[in-house]
Amino acid sequence: MNGSTLVRSSGSVNHIGLVVFGNNAVQADMVPGDGDVALGAPADGNTVVNSISNGFSIGQYTAKSGSGAATNYTAALQQVLLELNASTDSKKFVVFASDGVSNTGGAGFTAARDAVAATGTVVNTIVFGSQAACSGGRLAT
Repeated sequence: MNGSTLVRSSGSVNHIGLVVFGNNAVQADMVPGDGDVALGAPADGNTVVNSISNGFSIGQYTAKSGSGAATNYTAALQQVLLELNASTDSKKFVVFASDGVSNTGGAGFTAARDAVAATGTVVNTIVFGSQAACSGGRLAT
């Protein structure tokens, strides 16, 4: 499973968002009963995270799924950028977690990475697994 989470980094969290990615990426619906909302209260985050299942499926609050056949950092970063731009919080923090090397969607990676960086967001990467890669303190392809 791959995922990215958007939170405010001043010690208190105002909003949280979640992007799950594989071959493509989808934003999770973070608010119950309000339609498809990309940013929600931190209290709703655990419910959404716990609804993620193998095969790239989010069960709450609006069910969504995608293809987990590959790892596409570009698609993930493009969705993260949408969430960052939707947030009115002055300080933003992304945790980018992946279990593999980006092996598809590479053509737009640098532009997507640079666009996220241009927002002033603090991005931390977490990589795990035998094929995971992080290079030079920057998200690597």
